[in-house]
Amino acid sequence: MGYTVHMDILNSAWYGAATKRERLIIVAIRNDVEDIFEYPQPPQYMDQSIYRSGLDKNLLKLPSPKTVNDALRLIDYKDVDDIDNLPMNHSEKTVRRFKYIPEGDNIANHMDLLPDELKISKFYSRGSDNEVGW
Repeated sequence: MGYTVHMDILNSAWYGAATKRERLIIVAIRNDVEDIFEYPQPPQYMDQSIYRSGLDKNLLKLPSPKTVNDALRLIDYKDVDDIDNLPMNHSEKTVRRFKYIPEGDNIANHMDLLPDELKISKFYSRGSDNEVGW
């Protein structure tokens, strides 16, 4: 087809994002382009929750990945002109649901622990990588 194709699965948490999201990254470079492509290496953060078999075990000695709480601590909530600092107006039911989700996880992994009145469709939770939500 005239392209050199590179494929790898990268996790945003490896590079300092406060979220654990694996993504298949595909880069295709035309064969007439003399550029050398390399994925960002090595990961800067690692723990068992984002370690993938086949990676160097020494990566587990790296600092733990950042959490959402780490990111939230960086926000200057005193800036009243920043509309992003306005508090969310979640319903009482949503706040109750949040209490069942451990830090760094998602609701789809804990749906069976929720009381019936707090359950939602896995389709809307967007949390499961292994199931189709319809």
